[in-house]
This record gives sequence, structure tokens and C-alpha cells, in this order.
Amino acid sequence: MGSSHIAGTLRAASILLKLDCGWDWFIALSAKDYPLITQDGKMF
Repeated sequence: MGSSHIAGTLRAASILLKLDCGWDWFIALSAKDYPLITQDGKMF
């Protein structure tokens, strides 16, 4: 995770706060956070 990824995440959070502050959670997911290969070994 580089500094540009962190800056982009913080910018997205600030935009979302300006648009609607009624949300409780902000979860930033990247490709490392979910599998790209299914259990049977087939790639997406």
C-alpha cells in the first residue's frame, strides 16, 4: 500500500463525508482483501 493509495482512500472518505455523513463504516478493500481464485482453482 503506497502513499498514493492512502491519499486516494482519504480523499474518497472526505468526499463521502461531504455528500452524506449518515454512514457509520468506511471499509477500503483492495485486491489483497478477497480471493481472485475460486476454491476449485478457476481464476476470475
